Amino acid sequence: MAGVGLGYPLTGLITEGFGYHASFWFGALFSGAALVSAVFVVPRTRHLASRPFGVLCAVLFGAVRSSLGSCSC
Repeated sequence: MAGVGLGYPLTGLITEGFGYHASFWFGALFSGAALVSAVFVVPRTRHLASRPFGVLCAVLFGAVRSSLGSCSC
């Protein structure tokens, strides 16, 4: 919830100062920085056995989730 509370006002300030394109670029850069920092901060789990990705489960979950529409579940 802190992201929503801080994100909307910050995006509004960026949009007012630099235009709405800048707010999208800021979001992309912030997301990229979070991804890069996660690669360096989150430890690897070499002791766990790797499991295959459940494609069927992912498709079913996506279908059910998208059918809920704008439900606040």
